[in-house]
Amino acid sequence: MSLNRYAYNSLPVKKRIDDQFSPALRHELTELIAASFNLDGVDELGRLVFRQYSTHSVAGEDKHITISRQRGAQLLVEEAEDKGRIGDLIKLVADLDGSQFQGRRLDIDGIEVFFNGLARAGMAYDPIYRRFYHTREEIRELKNWASLRDGRTYEVSVISADIVGNSRLVRANGAKKMEQFYFELWRFLGNKIADYDGRMWTWAGDGGLLAFTFKDHVNRCVKCAIDIQISLPLFNISPENPLSDPVALRLAADTGVLRFYSETGRIVSEVINYATHLEKAGTQPGCVSLSKRVVDDVDPKILTIFEDAGLFEGSSYRTTGRRLDMLFGAPDGCGGAEESA
Repeated sequence: MSLNRYAYNSLPVKKRIDDQFSPALRHELTELIAASFNLDGVDELGRLVFRQYSTHSVAGEDKHITISRQRGAQLLVEEAEDKGRIGDLIKLVADLDGSQFQGRRLDIDGIEVFFNGLARAGMAYDPIYRRFYHTREEIRELKNWASLRDGRTYEVSVISADIVGNSRLVRANGAKKMEQFYFELWRFLGNKIADYDGRMWTWAGDGGLLAFTFKDHVNRCVKCAIDIQISLPLFNISPENPLSDPVALRLAADTGVLRFYSETGRIVSEVINYATHLEKAGTQPGCVSLSKRVVDDVDPKILTIFEDAGLFEGSSYRTTGRRLDMLFGAPDGCGGAEESA
């Protein structure tokens, strides 16, 4: 990867980046740089940002004095803050990850955690378009949480979601009304998963895939699935929903390691496959099913509303003991898993 120093020197930095850059983020960025760059690397980072930079000069020390990489990283971060260039430094670190730097490939350990913290503070950097996002709406549309890197593996929990009896609904309501319904359902689900820091990886009208990662992702995934089902009756009676009859969903969750790609349709994973199969063939309308991997990792208190459901594809699983979308009575015409068409 070729980095043009002038490009970094000329990138505009929004004042709000500096305003939102908390002491905790300053510490995390310092630790990130110290762990991945020796002092020569820190000096090179400084030159890419400032054109001319020397850790010893900034520290006011003679060149023969040994400066630790930790102190060097701290001085660089402080200098970037003082000069209003912290945004440029963050961009540079993001762009260097996975590229050639000082004659070797640089994979920065822990970069995902730092950028996830940055996103939680209201800033997200997209290395593809080399720009910052500052609104919650923009950030939650980023399928990588402004953090995950293409081609790397991560622990992820997923929910496969499906509309029960979709073909019947299309025949009864027509394509135009269903398109409006799909949009409103998509917005309803988007708001729900945002509460649990999830992302909608795919949605194809009648169903899709919801994803969760980072700390406590298994619990957040399961709680989100439960929340979606118990909130669905309110969506069904909302004026925005153009359908007069209630609609039901089936949801199933699995968790494990997968290789991430920003084009999420490219992701091939047994985790996704199992969740999809379990939802379509092992889950009743209005219910949530959990794979054994989810059951093993989720908080036992959450499991109190689930019961053993036997084996599915050779592995045990659990499902909710009753429908969760029954606040206003059972949806008309909702059968078993075979009605997903």
